[in-house]
Amino acid sequence: MRTVHSLKELRTILRGGYRQQGKTIGLVPTMGNLHEGHISLVRKAAEASDIVVTSIFVNPMQFGANEDLDTYPRTLVEDQEKLAAAGNTLVFAPPGVEEIYPEGLANQTKVVVPEVSEGHCGASRPGHFEGVATVVTMLFNMVQPDIAVFGEKDFQQLAVIRKLARDLMIPVEVIGARRCGKTMAWRKAPVTAICPSRSGGASLRWCSGHSVIPLTSWHRDAPTTASSSRRHAMHCLRQGSGRTTSTSSTA
Repeated sequence: MRTVHSLKELRTILRGGYRQQGKTIGLVPTMGNLHEGHISLVRKAAEASDIVVTSIFVNPMQFGANEDLDTYPRTLVEDQEKLAAAGNTLVFAPPGVEEIYPEGLANQTKVVVPEVSEGHCGASRPGHFEGVATVVTMLFNMVQPDIAVFGEKDFQQLAVIRKLARDLMIPVEVIGARRCGKTMAWRKAPVTAICPSRSGGASLRWCSGHSVIPLTSWHRDAPTTASSSRRHAMHCLRQGSGRTTSTSSTA
C-alpha cells in the first residue's frame, strides 16, 4: 500500500499506472480516525473494484463554528495499518487544508445540493452538507473513481452525495454499504446504523455525532415494522438519488 500527500502524486499514480492498465478504481472518502465501520467500506470497495483509494482529510468546511475541528483525532499511522490489513491500495492524505483549498475556504467554489440536504442534520448543522458536497465533488474530480462507497448509516449524507453525482453528471456509481451494530463515534457516543430496534421498529442515524431517531419520526406515512421500515427507507433513498444501488454502513 502506498500513501501520497499531494494531488500531483495522486494523479500521476492513477493516470500513469492503474488507468493505463485498465484497472477499475474505488474510492472511500474518510476523515480518518478509522474504526471497523470504515474498514468494512474499504472491504466492500475492494470487492467491487481492482484498486481502492481511501482519502483521509479532516474537512474544515463541514464543521460548524462551535464544533471541535481542532480536537478531531488525527491518527494517520494507525489508520494506515488498518487500511493495509484490509487490502487498501492507495491512501490520499493531504498534509494540510491548503492542498485541497489553496485559495482558502472563503474563496472556494461550493456545491449546494437542494432539498435532500435540508432538514434533520442539515437544519441542526447549517453549512454541513455544503461542506460535504463540496469536498466529495472535489474528490470525485481528483480520483475519477468508477465507484465510491459510503455508509448507509449516515443516511442523509448518502442521499446528498447520490443526488450531486446524478445532477452534476459525474460518472461514478455511488454504493451505500449497510452495517448493523454499534460503533464508537468521535465523541465516544454509541451510534447505530439502520437496523431493528428492541421495540420492533427500525432506527436511523442521520449524520455523524447526532442522535439515533426512529424511522417513523421523519415521515408521516412511514410503516411501523422493522422490515417495512427498511423498505420505506430504501424507497426514500432511491427517490433522492435516482439510483437503485444498495448493498448491505464517513467522510
